[in-house]
Amino acid sequence: MKRTGFRRKSPAEVAALRREASSRAAARRRARPTKVKRDGRLVLSEAEWLAMKKAIWNGRPRAGLLCGICTGVIECYEHLEPDHKIPRGFGGGTRDDRPENIQPSHRWCNREKGSQRI
Repeated sequence: MKRTGFRRKSPAEVAALRREASSRAAARRRARPTKVKRDGRLVLSEAEWLAMKKAIWNGRPRAGLLCGICTGVIECYEHLEPDHKIPRGFGGGTRDDRPENIQPSHRWCNREKGSQRI
């Protein structure tokens, strides 16, 4: 059975579609600004979340950045993941991205912790 209306795309067309999709995703990330909710919670955009991660890494002490969960040294930027002390999903999906609620952690420690308070 032959499919009608289907044509294999050239590599150039595939690359153009990927560029277009990534630019749309970047526009969506830029479109969500930081918000302060009525109860005072701060919600950061994805770009500002990444900027905060860089600020944590660049402001680390000379001895190294310690994980807030396992207290081990975070050795590289890729292993760093900002962690919510009071989790985002704790209490019905609320989230607070204020610096007082953020601690540095290993990516794997944060994923294992999930939505628990430690």
